Amino acid sequence: MNSFQWANAATVEDAVKLLKPTDPKADPDEKPHAMGGGQDLLTSLKAYIVRPPRVVNLKTIQGLDKIEVDDKGLKIGATATIDQLSDHDQVKSKFPGLAEAARSIGSPQIRNLGTVGGNLCQRPRCWYFRNEHVHCLKKGGDRCYAAPENAENKYHNILGGGPCHIVHPSDLAPALTSLGAIVHVTSKSGDRAVPIAKFYDLPSNGSIMQETVPQTTFWVCRWPPSVTFRVSRPWRSMEPRCGRSGRSFQRSWMPTDLR
Repeated sequence: MNSFQWANAATVEDAVKLLKPTDPKADPDEKPHAMGGGQDLLTSLKAYIVRPPRVVNLKTIQGLDKIEVDDKGLKIGATATIDQLSDHDQVKSKFPGLAEAARSIGSPQIRNLGTVGGNLCQRPRCWYFRNEHVHCLKKGGDRCYAAPENAENKYHNILGGGPCHIVHPSDLAPALTSLGAIVHVTSKSGDRAVPIAKFYDLPSNGSIMQETVPQTTFWVCRWPPSVTFRVSRPWRSMEPRCGRSGRSFQRSWMPTDLR
């Protein structure tokens, strides 16, 4: 991997400053990057998918790892771990589908280290995109190698595809979308509340090279207490196992919205 500067953010505002690129027109993958648990970022660094001059540690921001339930709803800090979410008593009792989605993620080691913000903001798991020797459309190339019928595209999208045929690997995003969650993000322009359904961009609508709202620091996700949901059990049979690593990434969900 390329060398980079390491910075510990003290506040969300500090993180925004540290994440500001020297050249705003630079390749998004060559701008400073935020880090939560660092699992996805580390693999991306090693494969030269991202080449940031600076990595900003968000876990040093006090209070960003809290999960709180009050009369305004459930609030999840960006650096709260997946394990915290899956084991939270009030989440399990009031939002069992969300707790189940969190428990489905990876292994205990991954859940202990991985963060909610990191899970929502991770990069696609397309093997063409993840291959450092393949210059695909998503990396600024001129073709999507997953598009042809004879390509390795078993776990790519089947609806609304093109020009890039990636799917987002987050296990929590479908659950939070069903709940109507709001993502609070901060950028140099200030704070914004973004419905999670609009937090993600289809390649046909937004930037092919970015999946989420660009140049922001995700800091909290929340929704009203009146909304709850459960996940239909058949979704478990749709978990593909990826290679010899034993890791699994969700491709299909059957959420049932109960209001």
